Amino acid sequence: MGSGRRKIKALALFVGLFLSYFLGVVVRQRHGIAVDVRNLSQHTLRNVSVKVEYRGKRYPLPDLQPGQHKRVFVQPAGESAINLEFVDWQNAKHVEDLAGYVEDGYSGTAGGTVLADGRVIVDNDTFRHFYYKSWPDFVW
Repeated sequence: MGSGRRKIKALALFVGLFLSYFLGVVVRQRHGIAVDVRNLSQHTLRNVSVKVEYRGKRYPLPDLQPGQHKRVFVQPAGESAINLEFVDWQNAKHVEDLAGYVEDGYSGTAGGTVLADGRVIVDNDTFRHFYYKSWPDFVW
């Protein structure tokens, strides 16, 4: 009898974990694309924003101090691109392409890391309509 209860508990645990994961996928899907901006320079970046180009909106971020990073979830609007915009320590405006093509309903991650020399390293995950990363993608 104890063995049967253990199997039922194990099955219930498995089903619970699967449902939690699946719910996380559904919730994550509704948040669009996570954009992470990192400042590895020695200077503050001003007027930082993420812009969904063509028909989307601008997502303003606070000024980024050296070593700081911020994350924002953006929603593509039709056929769109995602740009990072900021003003550097020499008062030069930068517009960097983080994702050249995204659509309504896409999920994924994109990031821009500003280096000490002002260059921006772009990192993006494949954008898709079904995004499998679930709850951990909200944290990392």
